[in-house]
Amino acid sequence: MDRYTQQILREAPPHARVGEALEQACSELPLEVYDFFRSAGTSVASAELLKISFHATFLVNLSTPLQCDGQLFATAIVQVVGVTCNDKAFWCELTARTLAKAHELAATAGLRVPKVFGTGKCYVPLLGDLDFIVQEFITTHTVEDKVRAPNHQWCAIVDGVKRTLKSRPLPIPQECEPLPHFESVEAHLTWLLNRTPAWNRDLQDALRFFLKEVQLSPPP
Repeated sequence: MDRYTQQILREAPPHARVGEALEQACSELPLEVYDFFRSAGTSVASAELLKISFHATFLVNLSTPLQCDGQLFATAIVQVVGVTCNDKAFWCELTARTLAKAHELAATAGLRVPKVFGTGKCYVPLLGDLDFIVQEFITTHTVEDKVRAPNHQWCAIVDGVKRTLKSRPLPIPQECEPLPHFESVEAHLTWLLNRTPAWNRDLQDALRFFLKEVQLSPPP
């Protein structure tokens, strides 16, 4: 990047630099998460910060196992959802509740997803109140953004997930909330257009063009 662009980024407010703000203010497990585990009948033995991107992700070892659905869990993954501050809100409000609902819908379709132990809110300096989600820790051979399965295996996994999701009709819109639900591509594009800021004329024009094409020739 040129110096001018670098200066703009340096002067951007914290919510536009979520990863950097989380690195400064969320390097340790928030106190509210300790309270969550105590209310669940256990406590934190140790916590390791695994990764910071748009979320801060911690691996938590518990002093006594956490009970959920008749099973016992000695570890958990905690994510502080920093992406709420970022421009992803244009697509949908990504919160602990939407993540939990996505897990639920994927599980009902037959996919193996982490159990969600609970959600809550925590205060993070620089960013304010953020959601957190507590999930089952599933041991895998892959690491997000670092270690991926060989390409042919990865493609087979992705294709299998897509087939599984497509094989199950979505429930009625009310049962999908707080996730957005659209009956058609036209409805989705209209929703996006209505959320586009008035100053972003280029994006508005592109969405209107796309919407017109869909209306003239609806997809099957």
